[in-house]
Parts: sequence; C-alpha cells; structure tokens
Amino acid sequence: MSALSAPATALLEHARGAQHAADLYLRPEGARATAEQIAELLHGVPAAHLDERTAWNLFFSAGELSLRVDVYQAHALFRAAAALVARLSTLAPPPGDPRAVAAEMAFDFFFARDAHPLLPLKRAPVLATLGELLEGGRVGARAALHGLGHLVALARGAGLGALGEEAGALVERFGAREGLDPSLRALAADALAGTLP
Repeated sequence: MSALSAPATALLEHARGAQHAADLYLRPEGARATAEQIAELLHGVPAAHLDERTAWNLFFSAGELSLRVDVYQAHALFRAAAALVARLSTLAPPPGDPRAVAAEMAFDFFFARDAHPLLPLKRAPVLATLGELLEGGRVGARAALHGLGHLVALARGAGLGALGEEAGALVERFGAREGLDPSLRALAADALAGTLP
C-alpha cells in the first residue's frame, strides 16, 4: 500500500471521529473529490489498524457516493470497497469482530436499494469481483453473499432477469460446496431467496 495523500489522510482522521457517515460524503468539496479520497482510503488504509467506526463510515460513504457520481467513479468506489473487504478477510478476524461486521455489510450500502447506476452497465465486473470474494476467507464470502443476495432481490424487483440469474448461479455454486460452514450455507440460502436480514 502506498502513502496516502494529504487530503485522504485528513479525511481518514475525520472518518475516525465522525458520528455519522453523512459527515464524510456530504462534504463541501463535492461528491467527485470526496469519492476520489474515499476510494484512495479504501485502497490504502492498513486493514489491521482500522477501527469499527472508520470501517462503517468508509463503507457507508462509498455506497452513498456511488449514487452521486458517474458510473466509472461508482465502479472505482465499488472496487475499492472490495479491496478493503479482501484485506480484512485475510486478517481472519473472529465472527462478531466489529470490523468484520462492517465489511460484511459493505455491499449492502451499494445494492440494498431499488436500482444502482453500476447495473446493468458494469454487471460483469461487479459479479466477477463478488465471485472472487467468495473464494477468499469467511469475511469476504459473507460480504459477497450479502451483495449477491441484494443483487438477486434488486434484479427481481427491477426485471433484470440476467443479473438475477448470474448472481443466483454464483450463490448456488457456493452454497452447494462440500463441507461448507453451516452459517455460510444458511446465508447463501437467504441470499438466493433474496431474504437477507
């Protein structure tokens, strides 16, 4: 990971103390500049030193900003969130670790809604990224299942059949694995049904 720029470092300090993520993504600098700094932080912040509040603020801000910028910047935010989820997953935090819980919800902030600008324009790379996270550790798999479950539900509601079929196929293959942890199998079933908690 490279050194963070001065604006990103200042935003990181703000993220550590901000009571609400809106304090980050509704900044006077504007959505585009803030999105660039959030993406930089998601790519560059050391996962081992990330605290609970900062993780929630960064993931929530990335999801909200992805609706306020163009599709390319929205995709950059999504990829950056996925990169931090993957780094957190390699740390293998125990279930219930606050950073793990924040990471597991990262893609809810993108896709737990009626529509998203990444879909259908960036459908293939979004699904590929979530599929890669399924192959990582427990945190990455749980985060991916949450994202895929919301894509299944979103596709049903918006009539995006191909998206729902592709997301559902990833979840089905994952859920059918031999020796899969029962909690991951249950989460996969909820994701496939589009009934995530």
